[in-house]
Amino acid sequence: MAQAPKDRPTTRYVERREIGETFVDQAENAAVSDGCVRITFSTTRWPIASEGEQVGERVTISRLVMPVRTAIDLHSSITRLMTQLEQHGVVRSNKPSVL
Repeated sequence: MAQAPKDRPTTRYVERREIGETFVDQAENAAVSDGCVRITFSTTRWPIASEGEQVGERVTISRLVMPVRTAIDLHSSITRLMTQLEQHGVVRSNKPSVL
């Protein structure tokens, strides 16, 4: 995790267990604007069963906005997580092999 700049006061993390989780199926978009990374998440909603063609809709359910520095920290955390998942055989790396 990144070190806090010297001019910032020390902070402590406070867990708020009452905050709900948000389930997402897909990250629809990620962009950088005004020094912040903005990620839009969606989930798929299906109509109630009926006759005819069933067409689902991907619906925006959350937008996450963070400073670039926080996005870099998030990338590091996800990289560590993916390494652990690979080590446990949950996922496989798509690293290209050298011929």
